[in-house]
Amino acid sequence: LQEIIKATRIPSKQNYWKNSLEGHSIKVDEKLLNKYYNLFNEVKNKLGFKEKVDFYITGCSEVNAFAIMAQEKDEAHIININSALIQLMTEEELKFVIGHELGHLINQDARLLNLVTFVFQDGDIPVLLTHKIRLWQQLAELVADRYGYMAVGNLNSCISAFFKMSSGLDFDKMGIDFDSFIKENI
Repeated sequence: LQEIIKATRIPSKQNYWKNSLEGHSIKVDEKLLNKYYNLFNEVKNKLGFKEKVDFYITGCSEVNAFAIMAQEKDEAHIININSALIQLMTEEELKFVIGHELGHLINQDARLLNLVTFVFQDGDIPVLLTHKIRLWQQLAELVADRYGYMAVGNLNSCISAFFKMSSGLDFDKMGIDFDSFIKENI
């Protein structure tokens, strides 16, 4: 099916996601954003990911990030980090997020979803398959979280990154005692 999808793809000289992001985001460039360029590439190197990745920061209050797998061999993958994450997270927590997004690229998680979309173009996916896809997506998130942990190597940073992603709040600013929070949630 991968070969069929590749054969049916209409060649495009323009990368939609890249063009979209460059229209309203900041590309993380070595000269322009050296601190983040080094931080993001440190994670990429630590995880041994050799393929080209363009990192972007988008001015957005949503606490989120995403990865877009390259469609062609000569294109770069894309990882976008919303500015809310930059403002909210420490460098260690950002390493977790970048590691997580790189994990999706390393595992090529988008490939399965592309296959499903290609096969079920009308969106009428059988219920049994829908449940299996949802389970696979949840497992893919856990695997990506493992890559995030590998990138940072500090469980407390991973936990605080999860907390900030789910709540949009900072432990210190809220006066939450980290150890008490862990004990409450074990």
